[in-house]
Amino acid sequence: SKAPCIWPVTIRALPTGPATRSGANGTSHALRGSLVLLLRNGPRWMRCCGLILSAAMTAGGVTSSATPHAMTPRRVIALHGKGESRASFQQRLQPLLDRLDESQLQVTFLEAPWELGSGGQWWKLPPGVRSYEAESYDGVERSLELLTSEFALGDVYGVIGFSQGAIFLSFFLAANLQLRRSGKPAMLPRKALLIGSAWPRPYSDVMNALKALPPRELALLGCDSLHVIGNDDSVNPPEQVLPVSACFGDSTIVHTHAGKHIIPVDEDSLAIMSRFLLDGCEEADAMENSGAQAAAPDMRPMQKVV
Repeated sequence: SKAPCIWPVTIRALPTGPATRSGANGTSHALRGSLVLLLRNGPRWMRCCGLILSAAMTAGGVTSSATPHAMTPRRVIALHGKGESRASFQQRLQPLLDRLDESQLQVTFLEAPWELGSGGQWWKLPPGVRSYEAESYDGVERSLELLTSEFALGDVYGVIGFSQGAIFLSFFLAANLQLRRSGKPAMLPRKALLIGSAWPRPYSDVMNALKALPPRELALLGCDSLHVIGNDDSVNPPEQVLPVSACFGDSTIVHTHAGKHIIPVDEDSLAIMSRFLLDGCEEADAMENSGAQAAAPDMRPMQKVV
């Protein structure tokens, strides 16, 4: 398997390969299997998925993603777009990274498992077909295994996704939010930043089931999301992104910029994205310093920014 790329590289290198990840492998396989069931079959499989997740969490000793270790940087996973690599995504994300405090956040750049040119993709599509048009995502199970393996290492504070990586993140979050709402263990970050996303058509049932839940109730599940939309995006146009953001209830922020299908680097966009990621760190630090339980979610609904 491809090793994740760490930013900043001086903080910590995550273990890679079958030998060093043997402690998490069994757990991640069970976690991935439960998610595949949920994503294929919708809410009626929720109870079964929860039981599998509970067994996996107990057997593998997976720690809660909402409970960061004191005095160590909080982990953020980055998912690149179709045709990109972790290196190219890191370069494009650098203006945002420069705004983040590396003593608070450690960003891990994952590499998509399916090759496409000089980069990769999280699933394979027929030529000329966009992710929001496709009937299925061929090979997405391998990507689920990769992402759940990272969650199995524990303490995931945030996930950043761009384009196909953001689409991947959208239905991954939707499935896990429904698991958490049902009182089952779930792989959820505290913060989710989705840039240039689109509607994941094969998982419309999962997304619509999330949208049907009370918006205020979703805000209490401990996962805030920021959806960044380009007004002139012709790859994943705004009409494909807005339905995604509408599924996440009162925990959602929507930010629009004047650009196309890009990671925006204008002052307003960088300020909003960096503040979104860092505010949760400051809240968690305050809770730790006061002796409060770090796993407690922020119960305040977030306001939409347009």
